[in-house]
Amino acid sequence: PEVVTPSETTPEEITFSDIDDAKWAEEAILSLAEKGIVSGDGDGTFAPLRNAIRAEAAQMIYNMIMAC
Repeated sequence: PEVVTPSETTPEEITFSDIDDAKWAEEAILSLAEKGIVSGDGDGTFAPLRNAIRAEAAQMIYNMIMAC
């Protein structure tokens, strides 16, 4: 998994080509991406139906802490 740190992004920059696979989570995913907590898979996808691995979960927790 790609390690990223929280960053400033604008909502126009955030798109995931597979977000329609989980419409129920779209708002939360985009909100977290806007805050730099999640970033997707680096290829323009988010894989919303895939389970996060331990390293991804740890990175999200770290990013949440750093964003506060």
